[in-house]
Amino acid sequence: MCYRLSAKTEFRHGRLVYIPILIQVPAPSKPPPVAIVDSLSDVHPDADAVPSA
Repeated sequence: MCYRLSAKTEFRHGRLVYIPILIQVPAPSKPPPVAIVDSLSDVHPDADAVPSA
């Protein structure tokens, strides 16, 4: 099996937070190289990327 990286957006403590999600998908006949990540912790957007209210 392979995993596709996706993300969901949540509103926490007055900020938008992007939570990474791994979605299991069938392996293709020629799978891509393995990607090793340090952590699946929350990913916060840059302050410039968040629209002001």
